[in-house]
Amino acid sequence: MHKFNLILVCISLLCNIANSQQSGHWYKTFTGKMGHLNAVLHLTNSGGLNGYLWFRENQYPVRMAGEIKKDTITLESMSGFLVIELRGKFSMDSIFGTSSISLFTSNSPPRKSSFKFFADSTSFTPFRVISVHASAHLSPKLNNKSTFQSNESTIWPVEKNIFTNGIKNSIKKLFVVPENEEIDSWLFQEVEKQKTNWVRKNSQLSPKSAEEIGLGLSVQTFDQINVMYENAKTLTLAKFSFAYTGGAHGNYSTSLINIFKSSGKVIHISDVLTTEGIEKLPSLLELVARVQFKADKGTLKDNGFFVDTIPVSNEFYITSRGIGFFYPPYALRSYADGEINLFIPSNVLTPYLKQGYK
Repeated sequence: MHKFNLILVCISLLCNIANSQQSGHWYKTFTGKMGHLNAVLHLTNSGGLNGYLWFRENQYPVRMAGEIKKDTITLESMSGFLVIELRGKFSMDSIFGTSSISLFTSNSPPRKSSFKFFADSTSFTPFRVISVHASAHLSPKLNNKSTFQSNESTIWPVEKNIFTNGIKNSIKKLFVVPENEEIDSWLFQEVEKQKTNWVRKNSQLSPKSAEEIGLGLSVQTFDQINVMYENAKTLTLAKFSFAYTGGAHGNYSTSLINIFKSSGKVIHISDVLTTEGIEKLPSLLELVARVQFKADKGTLKDNGFFVDTIPVSNEFYITSRGIGFFYPPYALRSYADGEINLFIPSNVLTPYLKQGYK
């Protein structure tokens, strides 16, 4: 549960509704070293820090979240089997400090090292940030302290070309924005509509009923689109969604879209793998899952999985070192295991890769 505290902190800081491009909201890519590893950090500041860190050596993206206080930055991993913490000094040009990294399934102490990243404005696609924040409270007459809190944000290309047009179309697809709508105004209207509906619905309760329900009326939503990965050929967009609508905890998931930089077209798994390779995916995913969760004996269910066969997720990302598949909590294992990222290395996929990906 500690992995998601920073999300809730970010959401709890929301104020009344405000539109995009508030002061201090930005997207940057930083590159540098963490210990002896070459790292890339795609980072968005929008009511809190969110983004993805990956290493050029293995290209396994890890979702990160955190905050900046004055010139001090804190980032922690929020998904995947790598547990990473970054703490140090921040400026718009560089980040440096101390990192720790360990495996989610390991009891060994984390490996600590120094890191230093520099803003890279030439090697990666530039974006601006569109962000809508909203919060609402019920009338004091209802004697109920439940709140509505929403944070919707996305990166948006600043350049205009065939590739960035593809990015814009993919972002609108992830948010289900009608084709003829401007995303800025659409996000604003959708959040305002949700807030208004929440207030209207709960205001119909009697004071007695509202008091008995308590904080069960609270709603918290967080949706953000970031760059997960980018190289010379492709870019992967990730939409992270979190929602709390009552119960023991909130639910979250990640939706992914891969885009060809040459054409702006969405990449399908059939563009990358042969028919035989697609058929092999369940068995390859099982091998990865067994290694990742140290399940070398017995069936998958004997080792804490909810399934005996790993299904092929529609949420996948492509790097020059392999293909990863994302699974939300409960899809494969318990909520405590978090979101699961199964990464198949390219050397395993080589016999099944289509021309251009070998």
